[in-house]
Amino acid sequence: VGPVTQPAHRGIDPGHGGEDPGAIGPGRTREKDVVLALARKLQKALDESGEVRAFLTRRDDYYIALEDRIKIAQEYRADLFISLHVNGNKKRSVRGTSIYCLSLKGASDKAAELLAHKENTSDLVGGISSAPARKDLDSILLDLEQTHTINESLHLGGMALRELGRINRIQFTQPRQANFVVLKAPSIPSILVEAAYITNPAEENV
Repeated sequence: VGPVTQPAHRGIDPGHGGEDPGAIGPGRTREKDVVLALARKLQKALDESGEVRAFLTRRDDYYIALEDRIKIAQEYRADLFISLHVNGNKKRSVRGTSIYCLSLKGASDKAAELLAHKENTSDLVGGISSAPARKDLDSILLDLEQTHTINESLHLGGMALRELGRINRIQFTQPRQANFVVLKAPSIPSILVEAAYITNPAEENV
C-alpha cells in the first residue's frame, strides 16, 4: 500500500464583512454579500472535485482583520490563497474581471496602487487598528521567500485570468501588482480576484 496522498488545501477569503460592506452597486447590492456567496460556491465546487479541500476565512457576515486572514491560511497549511472581491467605479460603464498580486517594490500602475490602498483600509472600516510594520533580523530572508512566492502568484494569476476570460470580459490581460496586505503570506501563493464591477448594472445583476 502506497502513501496516502493528502488533498491540497485552498484558502478562499471573502473580502470585507461585518461593519465593512465593501463596494455597493446601484441596486444596493453589497460586495461583502456577493463575495461570501461566491466563496461558498467555489468551496463546494473544489470540495466536490475530491482532489482539493477548500476552507473559508469567514463563513458569515463578520469582519476579520487582514493579517488574521493570513494567519488562518497558515493554520490550515494552505498551498494557495484566493482573496475574493468585486470592484467599484464612479463610471457605471466600467466593467470586467481583474487579478492582483503582491508587489514589494511599488505598484504596477496608479490604479493598482489606489485599489491596494482602498483594500488595505478595510481594517479601519472594520474597527481594527493597523499593526506596525514587521522589523526584525529575518527580514532579508523573509523578503527572499516572499519574492519567490510572488513569482508563483503571478504565474497562478495568469492561469486564472485565462480561465476567467471564458466567462467574463477581462479588464487586464496580465495580473497587476501592488502592496496588498492580505496577500503577504510569505510562503503561500496568493491572488486577489476582482470578479466584476458591482457598480456596473449588467455585472451587478449577473
